[in-house]
Amino acid sequence: MNSNLIFLFILFAFAASSHAALIKPLTRTPLRPFSVNQNYTTDYSFSFYIPSAIPFQAFIEVEFPLPYELPSACKASIRGPTTPFSQYSCEKDSPSTYLIDAGQIIPGNYELVLSDIRNPAAYPASTNLKIRTFFNKDILVDANEYFDAVPFLGTPGKI
Repeated sequence: MNSNLIFLFILFAFAASSHAALIKPLTRTPLRPFSVNQNYTTDYSFSFYIPSAIPFQAFIEVEFPLPYELPSACKASIRGPTTPFSQYSCEKDSPSTYLIDAGQIIPGNYELVLSDIRNPAAYPASTNLKIRTFFNKDILVDANEYFDAVPFLGTPGKI
């Protein structure tokens, strides 16, 4: 009987994933790198609203566009609707993607900070970054495929 309930939950989550809800940016600048200079290593802050609850095995995925080259060590901090900033387990899921183990997600406003990201060199701007939530790493719940982009400034002292 228990396995039937788990199967129904996974089946429902899978069916719902085809209609993922939108992760909404909270401000006009929901993506803020601490430095916008090309080729600088900096922290990135994301502010967004997650609409759907994931009671356990919740993950937040952030996908950076090319030509970002993410470091292997992922450092993530999250402030949730009812929690202060805390460090969360994070892994590099692909050359351009970090996957953060959020444990659980309740609907509400979130701020996520990813540390030690190197801005691309010789590009005037990025394309859009993507944010998604997953149940059990593989069932999509919410997403924003066009979250925000970053304009870059040239490296200081170079003409």
